[in-house]
Amino acid sequence: KYGCLGGGSCAVVCPVDAITMSEDGLPVIDEDKCISCGACAKECPKHVLKMQPVSQIVVVACSSLDKGPLVRQVCSKGCIGCKICEKACPVEAIHVENFLAVIDYEKCIYCNSCVVSCPTKAIADLERKPRG
Repeated sequence: KYGCLGGGSCAVVCPVDAITMSEDGLPVIDEDKCISCGACAKECPKHVLKMQPVSQIVVVACSSLDKGPLVRQVCSKGCIGCKICEKACPVEAIHVENFLAVIDYEKCIYCNSCVVSCPTKAIADLERKPRG
């Protein structure tokens, strides 16, 4: 109930055709084309797409607000709200709110302690390619 519906409404509203839909029905965003207008995030019916700084390479790849046992029933990589990432972060840049880890981009120093400590791998390092 928190995942992408695969309808492609985000791709339809993108004014620069930066979004295509993959074979499995998920949006693929071309960061080189994206102008950060936010139209896709506004259009997303499940609010799965979120705007974040392109420099932010550590993300919580989960949007479920369910408690851990319910998350595990539908997703092996979902955030279970265990707070291990909170304890691992040396700068208090990550907190669990409503059973979901949330990163404060202003505080994050990209140390990857949350990525390494996450037992379900719901927190990921995207290892984005350099821009420009």
